[in-house]
Amino acid sequence: MAASADLATQLETIDRGGFPSIGPKVGLIQNVVDIPIGYEAASCIKVFALPAGCLVLAAGFEIIVASTAGLTVALSQGTTGADYLAQTAADAAVGTNVCGACALFPLINTAASAVYVVTAAQTQALAGQIRVWMLVADAQDMA
Repeated sequence: MAASADLATQLETIDRGGFPSIGPKVGLIQNVVDIPIGYEAASCIKVFALPAGCLVLAAGFEIIVASTAGLTVALSQGTTGADYLAQTAADAAVGTNVCGACALFPLINTAASAVYVVTAAQTQALAGQIRVWMLVADAQDMA
């Protein structure tokens, strides 16, 4: 049998920054979050309000000011859980970037929801600051 050949070429080359005008637009949202001294374990901070039909492609955080005493945080749709990012150390070196596991994404919000930073049990000695980020697309009009 002869080697297979392309029957037709239906290739559309997309140049850098030349995305088609149809389909959802992807964007990066971010919010700098201050975690104060003595923040209680299992507390949460609301960081984003996502509309229904929002497709979350990735989420994570960057450490801006390192905390101490084993602070860990998760990113969740509610005040508990870890929908976007499991409990992860937020006391690493400044500039450390953490991203949620690929198995969690893409995740579509069928209803409007909030995104929370949820702390785990810890005894924090020093305040910290993180930049929470999400790569999102508007999927409301996708067929």
